Amino acid sequence: MGLPRAGMLGRAEVAIRCLDRLADLRPDFPEIVRLLQALTSEHAPALGLAILRTSAHLGFMVHQQRAMFTEQRVQSLCRLGEFGVAFDEIDKLDPGDITPRLRALHGSLLSMTGRDVEALVKFEEALAGDLPAEDRITYRGEYALSLKRLGRYREAAELLRDLMLVADPLQWTAFRGRSSVGAGVAQGRRPGQRRLRGRDSADRGKPDHQAARRAGQCGFGVDVFRANG
Repeated sequence: MGLPRAGMLGRAEVAIRCLDRLADLRPDFPEIVRLLQALTSEHAPALGLAILRTSAHLGFMVHQQRAMFTEQRVQSLCRLGEFGVAFDEIDKLDPGDITPRLRALHGSLLSMTGRDVEALVKFEEALAGDLPAEDRITYRGEYALSLKRLGRYREAAELLRDLMLVADPLQWTAFRGRSSVGAGVAQGRRPGQRRLRGRDSADRGKPDHQAARRAGQCGFGVDVFRANG
């Protein structure tokens, strides 16, 4: 037996609240269950029981995949250039909910906003954790790029040479294409030196957010920063 018109309207109101653009105004999962139970308890208890059973199953699945959803949300915000919102997403997490990959993504965000000293710490924390082999290669490349941006060219070059031995061709092409370490360090040329000519020195070392958005990447060795002058 279905809900009367009033109940149907109530469900529509719940759905609209769930789709609110402001995350703080959206009901959390337990509140959604309570609202739906209140709508069905009087006129359709059997439907309410079915909703409760399905909600419990979905709630368990969401809880199990929560870390993955958070990682994907942070990475998507990063790709959109919404760095401030991405930082907020990480900052509001409980320490126990921060996975090694989230620490690595935090490092990417810090690096993409010109905070490479802090980024190195996050990459080290992530690499000390249980990252998949492919992610370990990716974020070691990110670590090398942060070293380069800090002027630690020899360390960056040595790390990238090590990565040549373990990275697959696609990964290595990405690192090489987004970093001038390999081409310039051996000759003593500072990475990015040539393309910085004629550019105001006050701009050097600042994050190029537009380039970051064009790159459309986060956590894959993106080098979108002007080298320090």
